[in-house]
Amino acid sequence: MARKYILDMSQAAINRTAMYTISLDTLGGLKHRFAGVQYFGQPMRGLHGPDAVTGIDGSLLGPLLSNPDAFAAEKRQRTGPLAQLPRLFLDPLYVLFDELREDDHVMVLDLSTVTSPAWHSPPVARAYEHAFDRISSVRPMVSAISQSSADTLMINYAYPPDRTAVVPLYVPAVRDRAADADNEGAADGKPFVLFVGSLEVRKNLIGAIKAFEASGLGEAGYELLIVGGQGHRGEQIRAFAETVSGVRFAGFLSDAELRAAYAHASAFLYPSYLEGFGVPLLEAMAHGVPCVASNTGACPEVGGPLVQYFDPDDHQSLGAELRQLVTRNQDERKQFAAAAREWIDRKYRLEHYLAALDQQLI
Repeated sequence: MARKYILDMSQAAINRTAMYTISLDTLGGLKHRFAGVQYFGQPMRGLHGPDAVTGIDGSLLGPLLSNPDAFAAEKRQRTGPLAQLPRLFLDPLYVLFDELREDDHVMVLDLSTVTSPAWHSPPVARAYEHAFDRISSVRPMVSAISQSSADTLMINYAYPPDRTAVVPLYVPAVRDRAADADNEGAADGKPFVLFVGSLEVRKNLIGAIKAFEASGLGEAGYELLIVGGQGHRGEQIRAFAETVSGVRFAGFLSDAELRAAYAHASAFLYPSYLEGFGVPLLEAMAHGVPCVASNTGACPEVGGPLVQYFDPDDHQSLGAELRQLVTRNQDERKQFAAAAREWIDRKYRLEHYLAALDQQLI
């Protein structure tokens, strides 16, 4: 009989990006492995998603972020009828709300908060530092979402290989098809190069804007469409964008709107300095959009041989590749779409993720 876990869903209560969908897919796809869920260290019987639980929101992070050192120093002990069950944490941060044990399981997304803390707000970086210190001390089983993240964990914390596995993410099902231009609306106006991701330093949005400027596509009538919510130093990114013509911020889009953006994009630009996985890159490929990405982090792992990669600070080369991508004819785009679909079918489907994670939950 499969061992039962309590699934920590804390991140889904405050995050409406890809991790929200991934949390719900994990809960629904592996329900046979869960006796209950928990939010911010509070377990409950039954598989209740965040929308079915009242009083769960981002304010519960307040005490942690206001004083990470004091919060992490507090001793926590599991009590009650569910105390004996191990936990599956889908984000390392939330081990700080619980008593972490060796038989628990933690999913590691990326370690940029440790390796490059300046990319994040100081309280967030400090909180994740405490979380990874606790994981390193207790040594629960870890599933990293890419080999890049697994290697970074082992290098920075000497984490034992026999306690580390790789469980790649996937294209979320709600976005796993090309948009129907007739039913969901064609993009009006100018052709565009697309970026999807939060407005934060780690995503290298200023580099994306510089690459778009270097491409000369703005003068040719194209826009750089940036889709995503506000992140760390997002105001600096917006201020810089005002110096370059053709940059448009769309903010957060619904799934239907995002599918339409992918379907009508001429090219996809993803020059992030570090990605633990890079779901938007995989989404763009699933929609058949020619892609250029950074050669750092997990991007080469996710995109494989189908994506063009460059130094994220080589704006001229990124811009030159954008000029090439937008000139691909329909036959070339169809060939790319078919190859991308085969790549995803082989490696990055939801069922692959669920099977790999289920196997690791010993």
